[in-house]
Parts: sequence; structure tokens; C-alpha cells
Amino acid sequence: LLKVLDHGELRRVGGVRSITVDVRVIVATNRDVDELVRAGRLREDLLHRVDVIRITMPPLRDRPEDIPRFVTHVLTMQQRRGLGEKKVTPQAMRVLQSYAWPGNVRELANTIERLLILSPRTTIDVDDLPENLHFRKPPAAMTDERYLSLAELERRHILRVLETTGGNMTAAAKRLGVDRGTLHRKMQQWQGHGAQMGSA
Repeated sequence: LLKVLDHGELRRVGGVRSITVDVRVIVATNRDVDELVRAGRLREDLLHRVDVIRITMPPLRDRPEDIPRFVTHVLTMQQRRGLGEKKVTPQAMRVLQSYAWPGNVRELANTIERLLILSPRTTIDVDDLPENLHFRKPPAAMTDERYLSLAELERRHILRVLETTGGNMTAAAKRLGVDRGTLHRKMQQWQGHGAQMGSA
């Protein structure tokens, strides 16, 4: 690797001839590379070779002004995938901007995808947001799960698991013991029958 970075040449395993390559190397990490060097976990000479232009990207919690643009981008991309066209109200956007997003951009993207699937309306409002994003809502009058249908119990359990995974469908599917496709199909069914399921 060092030879490639220094001279733009490599040699295949077992080969005898050097091959010239013309590539641009982009390195990304969420770790403190200087600390890794001090701890002996990253070669200093390798860092010096790739550390030509360093761009530090602050976590999402430190740049809430970027969240509306990112939400718009995710909505557009998911719309192209056929999840429908929806908008986020200014009130809901303020809640999204006030959340710390410990899972960073991935958590935000998963949350928006989940809202697109589960929200029965064309507008995503504060009431549609997961409870972990803002104050916990007071329990409804009928919260005794003994009187709920099996389908509603399943729905509530899946939503709780999704909340614990920050909206990550792959992690939620693993915890639920189903594949991601099965979970995705269930959520699409709820999108089509959101009003009925929500009132059960």
C-alpha cells in the first residue's frame, strides 16, 4: 500500500512485473486518527501519506441547520423508490433539529424511511415522530393490552423494537427473528391501513 501511495505502482501476489496505477485515494473514519497513532494502532508513516487534505465532518448534533436539507434529500430518494410523496411540517422539523442523533446520519435516514412507511397521511407531523425524539407522550385512555387484537399487539411490539434500534430496520428484524423483507412488507401493509391499525 505504501508503494502504491508513494509511486503509483503495485505488484500482484506471485507476479514479477510492476503495474502502474492512476488512482485517487479517499480515506474516511469515525475515529481520532492522531490518537490511534499515539496508541500504536495506526502507522504514522501511513497517516502522513494519506493526510494531504483533511476534512473534519462534525456530528449531526453539532449542525442542526443541515437537517432540513438532509431530510429533503432522503424524502426525494425514498420517493423515487416508491414510498410515496410526503412533507414534514415546520413543527416536526424543529423536533428533528433538537434531537441529538447519537446514530448520526444513518439514524436520521432510517427514521425518515420509517415515517414514510408508517405515517398514513401525506404530511409528517410531531405526533408521527417516534417518542424517543421528544417528550414522552402521556398514555392513552385505553392502554390495557389485554383488550387489544393480536395484530395490534404485534404492531406495537414491532414499533417498540424499532424505537430501541433507532429506526434501524435491519437491527430490528434481527431482534424480532425475521428477515428485513418480512418486516418491510408488514410496515408497508400498515402504511396502507394506517388509520384502522392506529385506532385499534
